[in-house]
Amino acid sequence: MTDQLTIQCGPADGRGVRLVFASIGDIVHRHKFDVDDSFRRKKFREDVIHKFGFGDDAHEAIEKQLIQAADNEDVCSGSLWEPVTTTLSQVASSTAEYLWPGRIPLRMLTTVDGDGGVGKGLAMMAIAARGSRGDSMPPVSAPDGTFEPWSTLFITGEDSPEFVLRPRLDAAGGDPGRIITMSSVEIPESDRRTIALLEDISLIERVVENNEVKLVVIDPYSEFIDPHLNMNSDPDNRKCLGPLAEMAQRTGAAVVMVRHLNKKEGQSAQYRGSGSTAPLNASRAAFIVAPDPEDPDLRVLACTKFNIGPKPVSLRFRIEPAGTTARVRWEGECELTAGDLVKTQNKSEGSKVDRAKAIIKDILSVGPRGSSEVMGACTDEGIGVRTFHTARKKLGVISEKTEFQGQWMLTLPSTNGEVF
Repeated sequence: MTDQLTIQCGPADGRGVRLVFASIGDIVHRHKFDVDDSFRRKKFREDVIHKFGFGDDAHEAIEKQLIQAADNEDVCSGSLWEPVTTTLSQVASSTAEYLWPGRIPLRMLTTVDGDGGVGKGLAMMAIAARGSRGDSMPPVSAPDGTFEPWSTLFITGEDSPEFVLRPRLDAAGGDPGRIITMSSVEIPESDRRTIALLEDISLIERVVENNEVKLVVIDPYSEFIDPHLNMNSDPDNRKCLGPLAEMAQRTGAAVVMVRHLNKKEGQSAQYRGSGSTAPLNASRAAFIVAPDPEDPDLRVLACTKFNIGPKPVSLRFRIEPAGTTARVRWEGECELTAGDLVKTQNKSEGSKVDRAKAIIKDILSVGPRGSSEVMGACTDEGIGVRTFHTARKKLGVISEKTEFQGQWMLTLPSTNGEVF
């Protein structure tokens, strides 16, 4: 039966490794190895015998055909791979469609960077709430319910649904029936684990398609990189970003990846996002959220990258208390750029305890946050765990354990319902 077997070899790379195909009709066995390695050849023969149901006496015939295929490839120096090309005359010109006109595109990736507690999550919830009601996006003004409502999927491991997301949504006036949260996947009654973007993209896509989701918020993006991948590695990030971008294209949803800032203050605003630059490179739009240098009570959403049209003007917004949480009030356009925001960001002066207190108050001023997130923001600024706990005690921070992944939520003490 080996006379029906066809073996083809591709060219060897710098290590001598080449692609090898063994086939009978539509049944194909594909392997990649160094044909000069006798052990690898033996393993290949055994796999082919098992795949096609040959007897052990087929070793010699397979070996002979394999060596001949490799020799033929080396002589002709061709390749099993064929180039895939497209002439632009075959491509129709198109313009981007938007979830948030002129800012967040549909079918594409967007990044939003900013320090912890600066208001990134509140801003995303404000956008989701508007979408759930069918309202216009700032700075456009239109009657409420002018547009078709849509749903948002929040993929988040830091924000508790009951302590953070639902209070924020209620404060923003959103429709809870159009806001979905997801942080893990499970085998019912067997096992549960945190979402891994590369492994679980098909499950995310299922949720998007079944719930009319037009906005997917991954907050923070770094938490959902597969455990065996390095968030600081461009190639590792691209393994996740490619399938994520393809999912956005297939479903028509906008995907927003939220990231913290790194500590490299001298860098351009584009490169202040933590980890690899691959998320920025894969995104068609990118923004930074930072305090307004002209008014510390305001925040600014400024564009750092936009390669699908004119760069949008920056927007100011105010974070105002709303019971035990907070909400965003948009204040209109401003002339400040992302570069202006980066230049004016200064580290807090004073002792490390004072700096830790300032960071904790800034993060908790918008509502309860996970203990690990708050401590992480402090350690990113060079503040030790002991100093963090000292500052927490001085502020009278309240700590409460939740059922959401068993994490501890921190809250500032409040007076008359107002955030302290």
